[in-house]
Amino acid sequence: MGPDFLSEVELYYTDHPVGGNKIIIDGDECHHMTDVMRHKVGDIVYVTDGKGNIYRAEILTVDKKIIAASVKDSVFYDNPFKNLVFCLPRLKSADRFEYALEKCVELGISNFIVFESKRTVA
Repeated sequence: MGPDFLSEVELYYTDHPVGGNKIIIDGDECHHMTDVMRHKVGDIVYVTDGKGNIYRAEILTVDKKIIAASVKDSVFYDNPFKNLVFCLPRLKSADRFEYALEKCVELGISNFIVFESKRTVA
């Protein structure tokens, strides 16, 4: 896995701890992998734990609500923006605020200050 391989892969998330060589994927990610992207047993997928670890894994079992995969290899990516703090104002629409926050997270920003100013319209 080279440094720029992430621009070409589907990256899935699991909040389950990765124990040994096994990854468990459930919930919306399981639905997306099986019903939307149509992955099946034997496919290679990329999974992150949200802490900088990215695992290349082979799907072992697929059930309606859970996927088990075997870790083939992994790589750790350090967050280059860990010292960056992004100030985000409260916005009039909660949907717009959520969208702005989502885009910042996708860019790798993880530290936020949400502020309300004298002229904020909430």
